[in-house]
Amino acid sequence: LLRAYIKASRNKFITLKEEIANLKNYILLQEARFKNRFNFEIITDNGIDQGKTIIPSLLLQPLVENAISHGLFHKEETGNLVIEFKKGAQDNELLCIIDDDGVGRETAMHFKENARFKTESYGTDLVKDLISIFNKYEAVQIDIDYIDKQHPQTGTTVILTIKYLHDEPAEI
Repeated sequence: LLRAYIKASRNKFITLKEEIANLKNYILLQEARFKNRFNFEIITDNGIDQGKTIIPSLLLQPLVENAISHGLFHKEETGNLVIEFKKGAQDNELLCIIDDDGVGRETAMHFKENARFKTESYGTDLVKDLISIFNKYEAVQIDIDYIDKQHPQTGTTVILTIKYLHDEPAEI
Protein backbone atom coordinates (compact mmCIF):
# COMPACT_ATOMS: atom_id res chain seq x y z
CA LEU A 1 0.00 0.00 0.00
CA LEU A 2 2.77 2.41 0.93
CA ARG A 3 4.64 1.62 -2.28
CA ALA A 4 1.47 2.21 -4.32
CA TYR A 5 0.93 5.63 -2.71
CA ILE A 6 4.55 6.62 -3.23
CA LYS A 7 4.22 5.65 -6.89
CA ALA A 8 0.94 7.57 -7.18
CA SER A 9 2.49 10.65 -5.58
CA ARG A 10 4.99 10.84 -8.45
CA ASN A 11 2.22 11.19 -11.04
CA LYS A 12 -0.48 13.81 -11.49
CA PHE A 13 -3.01 11.19 -12.57
CA ILE A 14 -3.66 7.53 -11.89
CA THR A 15 -5.93 5.03 -13.65
CA LEU A 16 -9.25 4.37 -12.00
CA LYS A 17 -8.26 0.70 -11.80
CA GLU A 18 -5.12 1.58 -9.80
CA GLU A 19 -7.07 3.97 -7.57
CA ILE A 20 -9.69 1.33 -6.81
CA ALA A 21 -6.96 -1.19 -5.93
CA ASN A 22 -5.27 1.36 -3.64
CA LEU A 23 -8.57 2.23 -1.96
CA LYS A 24 -9.42 -1.45 -1.43
CA ASN A 25 -6.05 -2.08 0.18
CA TYR A 26 -6.36 1.00 2.36
CA ILE A 27 -9.90 0.08 3.45
CA LEU A 28 -8.92 -3.52 4.21
CA LEU A 29 -6.10 -2.21 6.40
CA GLN A 30 -8.54 0.07 8.22
CA GLU A 31 -11.04 -2.78 8.57
CA ALA A 32 -8.39 -4.83 10.36
CA ARG A 33 -7.44 -1.83 12.51
CA PHE A 34 -11.03 -1.15 13.52
CA LYS A 35 -11.85 -4.83 14.06
CA ASN A 36 -14.42 -5.14 11.26
CA ARG A 37 -16.59 -2.29 12.59
CA PHE A 38 -17.78 -1.48 9.08
CA ASN A 39 -18.58 -3.06 5.72
CA PHE A 40 -17.59 -1.55 2.40
CA GLU A 41 -18.47 -1.79 -1.24
CA ILE A 42 -16.90 -0.21 -4.32
CA ILE A 43 -19.20 0.12 -7.33
CA THR A 44 -18.22 1.20 -10.84
CA ASP A 45 -20.64 1.80 -13.71
CA ASN A 46 -20.26 -0.78 -16.47
CA GLY A 47 -19.62 1.89 -19.12
CA ILE A 48 -16.44 3.15 -17.44
CA ASP A 49 -13.15 1.70 -18.66
CA GLN A 50 -11.19 1.45 -15.39
CA GLY A 51 -7.92 0.78 -17.16
CA LYS A 52 -8.11 3.88 -19.34
CA THR A 53 -10.02 6.44 -17.28
CA ILE A 54 -7.68 8.55 -15.20
CA ILE A 55 -8.30 10.62 -12.10
CA PRO A 56 -6.10 12.95 -10.07
CA SER A 57 -3.67 11.09 -7.81
CA LEU A 58 -4.10 11.10 -4.03
CA LEU A 59 -7.46 12.84 -4.13
CA LEU A 60 -9.87 10.20 -2.82
CA GLN A 61 -7.94 8.52 0.01
CA PRO A 62 -8.24 11.47 2.45
CA LEU A 63 -12.01 11.54 1.88
CA VAL A 64 -12.28 7.81 2.52
CA GLU A 65 -10.08 8.21 5.59
CA ASN A 66 -12.40 10.93 6.94
CA ALA A 67 -15.45 8.73 6.39
CA ILE A 68 -13.85 5.89 8.35
CA SER A 69 -11.98 7.79 11.08
CA HIS A 70 -14.51 10.50 11.83
CA GLY A 71 -17.81 8.92 10.78
CA LEU A 72 -17.73 5.15 11.09
CA PHE A 73 -15.23 4.89 13.96
CA HIS A 74 -17.62 6.59 16.40
CA LYS A 75 -20.66 4.56 15.38
CA GLU A 76 -21.81 2.02 17.95
CA GLU A 77 -23.07 -0.60 15.50
CA THR A 78 -21.47 -1.86 12.29
CA GLY A 79 -21.30 0.88 9.70
CA ASN A 80 -21.33 0.93 5.93
CA LEU A 81 -19.09 2.65 3.41
CA VAL A 82 -19.97 2.77 -0.27
CA ILE A 83 -17.67 4.23 -2.91
CA GLU A 84 -19.20 4.64 -6.32
CA PHE A 85 -17.81 5.75 -9.66
CA LYS A 86 -20.33 6.69 -12.31
CA LYS A 87 -20.73 8.81 -15.39
CA GLY A 88 -21.98 12.32 -14.79
CA ALA A 89 -24.75 14.20 -16.52
CA GLN A 90 -22.40 14.96 -19.40
CA ASP A 91 -20.15 12.49 -21.23
CA ASN A 92 -17.03 14.29 -20.02
CA GLU A 93 -17.90 13.98 -16.30
CA LEU A 94 -16.99 11.34 -13.75
CA LEU A 95 -18.72 11.25 -10.37
CA CYS A 96 -16.83 9.83 -7.39
CA ILE A 97 -19.25 9.31 -4.50
CA ILE A 98 -18.13 8.40 -0.99
CA ASP A 99 -21.09 7.57 1.21
CA ASP A 100 -21.06 6.50 4.86
CA ASP A 101 -23.72 5.94 7.48
CA GLY A 102 -21.49 7.08 10.32
CA VAL A 103 -22.24 9.64 13.00
CA GLY A 104 -22.12 12.62 10.63
CA ARG A 105 -19.85 15.64 10.51
CA GLU A 106 -21.52 17.59 13.32
CA THR A 107 -21.31 14.72 15.81
CA ALA A 108 -17.76 13.90 14.68
CA MET A 109 -16.77 17.51 15.39
CA HIS A 110 -18.23 17.14 18.89
CA PHE A 111 -16.11 14.01 19.46
CA LYS A 112 -13.03 15.84 18.19
CA GLU A 113 -13.60 18.83 20.48
CA ASN A 114 -13.96 16.55 23.51
CA ALA A 115 -11.09 14.20 22.64
CA ARG A 116 -8.48 13.65 25.29
CA PHE A 117 -5.68 13.54 22.76
CA LYS A 118 -6.14 16.09 20.01
CA THR A 119 -4.60 15.44 16.62
CA GLU A 120 -4.31 17.77 13.67
CA SER A 121 -6.51 16.82 10.72
CA TYR A 122 -5.11 17.60 7.27
CA GLY A 123 -7.38 15.59 4.99
CA THR A 124 -9.94 18.23 4.15
CA ASP A 125 -7.32 20.96 3.66
CA LEU A 126 -5.22 18.65 1.48
CA VAL A 127 -8.20 17.83 -0.73
CA LYS A 128 -9.13 21.53 -1.09
CA ASP A 129 -5.53 22.38 -2.04
CA LEU A 130 -5.32 19.54 -4.57
CA ILE A 131 -8.62 20.54 -6.16
CA SER A 132 -7.47 24.14 -6.42
CA ILE A 133 -4.18 23.11 -8.05
CA PHE A 134 -5.83 20.74 -10.54
CA ASN A 135 -8.50 23.31 -11.43
CA LYS A 136 -5.83 25.94 -12.09
CA TYR A 137 -3.16 23.94 -13.92
CA GLU A 138 -4.76 20.84 -15.46
CA ALA A 139 -7.44 20.16 -18.09
CA VAL A 140 -10.02 19.24 -15.45
CA GLN A 141 -12.59 21.07 -13.37
CA ILE A 142 -13.21 19.40 -10.01
CA ASP A 143 -16.10 20.25 -7.72
CA ILE A 144 -16.75 18.79 -4.29
CA ASP A 145 -20.04 18.67 -2.39
CA TYR A 146 -20.56 17.51 1.18
CA ILE A 147 -24.07 16.33 1.98
CA ASP A 148 -25.01 15.81 5.62
CA LYS A 149 -27.78 13.24 5.88
CA GLN A 150 -30.93 14.25 7.72
CA HIS A 151 -32.57 12.30 10.56
CA PRO A 152 -33.45 9.43 10.65
CA GLN A 153 -30.46 8.75 8.37
CA THR A 154 -26.95 9.38 9.60
CA GLY A 155 -23.65 9.96 7.91
CA THR A 156 -22.19 11.97 5.09
CA THR A 157 -22.09 11.76 1.33
CA VAL A 158 -19.21 13.40 -0.52
CA ILE A 159 -19.59 13.87 -4.26
CA LEU A 160 -16.55 14.73 -6.33
CA THR A 161 -17.39 15.74 -9.88
CA ILE A 162 -14.45 15.59 -12.26
CA LYS A 163 -15.18 17.35 -15.51
CA TYR A 164 -12.60 16.67 -18.20
CA LEU A 165 -12.14 19.74 -20.36
CA HIS A 166 -12.43 17.82 -23.61
CA ASP A 167 -14.96 15.40 -25.08
CA GLU A 168 -14.53 12.31 -22.89
CA PRO A 169 -12.91 11.33 -19.60
CA ALA A 170 -9.17 11.44 -19.92
CA GLU A 171 -7.46 8.26 -20.97
CA ILE A 172 -3.84 7.24 -20.73
